[in-house]
Amino acid sequence: AAFNGTGPNHFPTLVRALLVPQLPLALLWLDEMPAKGRLLGQLLRMSDRILVDSQHGGKEGALCLIKDLMGAVPITFCDLGWMRLSPVRQLIATFFDPPGMAERLLELDRIELHTSTTGRTTGLLLLGWLLSRCGHTRFRAVDLGDPSRTHYRWNVRRGNRWFLVDFHVDEGDGGLDGLISLELLAGSDRFYIEDADAEHMSLSSPVMNKPRVPLHVLGDAELIIAGLSGRAKDPVYVAALGVAADLVESEVWNQ
Repeated sequence: AAFNGTGPNHFPTLVRALLVPQLPLALLWLDEMPAKGRLLGQLLRMSDRILVDSQHGGKEGALCLIKDLMGAVPITFCDLGWMRLSPVRQLIATFFDPPGMAERLLELDRIELHTSTTGRTTGLLLLGWLLSRCGHTRFRAVDLGDPSRTHYRWNVRRGNRWFLVDFHVDEGDGGLDGLISLELLAGSDRFYIEDADAEHMSLSSPVMNKPRVPLHVLGDAELIIAGLSGRAKDPVYVAALGVAADLVESEVWNQ
């Protein structure tokens, strides 16, 4: 935001002077994730909802900041980074629609995810969604000695079984959501989704092979409009965010 020389401390006063009584107010904070503080607190007290963008909100710690804010303030949160994942999540879900396939999600042996540098936090949210859906119980980070943070690994436990999760941050274009590919292994079964081009993904599983499936990712303006009119709370997002933030906090640089 541009404060025109008045300083950020005066910004809430300017906003308050422009408010129209009885109309809802949304706070758009679409750059670096907001940290707790007086400025944010005053703006949140005037707002009915806040729109953030975890994909463009900095590094991995952005997810932890959002999780902390969601637990601290009683207003509606909308994350554009999560909304960008909707088309990919729907495609992944189709892997497990055929009879007998849903059980394979509970028998995972390995997850390997590749994103571009702009898709780092989006990839973590996707992993949070997958792990929360397959009923993980706990996980621990594996130190790969990678100070550049381009390769992450966790051992994940579900019931009495452990499986590996590898997350790679690659150079290159991952489209609007930053995702490049995802591979799920369950015994001899392989489920794979990968960028085909800017607007299509390819899908492969034991029962399907689709080289070009439209992705239909919304642009930022469309996402903001949808976020302003969206439902009050998405419990699936809350669960995915919680796991994603825990993955970040478990990493070796936080120990």
